[in-house]
Amino acid sequence: MRLASGSTLSSLAQPLKVLGQRFSLLLLAAVAVFLLVASRADPGAAARLRMNVLDLASLPLALARMPVDLTVSAILAALDWSSLREENAALRAEHDRLLEWQTLARRFERENAALRS
Repeated sequence: MRLASGSTLSSLAQPLKVLGQRFSLLLLAAVAVFLLVASRADPGAAARLRMNVLDLASLPLALARMPVDLTVSAILAALDWSSLREENAALRAEHDRLLEWQTLARRFERENAALRS
């Protein structure tokens, strides 16, 4: 029995892998039934267990969600940037239109002043 060889280790692990694949569903069902019975027997302990599992699972879930959050925020920033460019163009057009009205109003003020005098 050689443990240094990778093929020997894989040949030893193969039966364990097959057993795990065959009985994983049965094991999960047994754990589910156990948890159901335990939660009926002692609801406080079940609640504590649930909170501990949620506390342990929250960090990896937050780390797994981080790239998604960064991608969403980047997309939203790009959309905001695009809408800001469009709004900027609309404001520039309105500014030019208001400058034309201001020029016209000043010309009317001068004409009005000339007519009064």
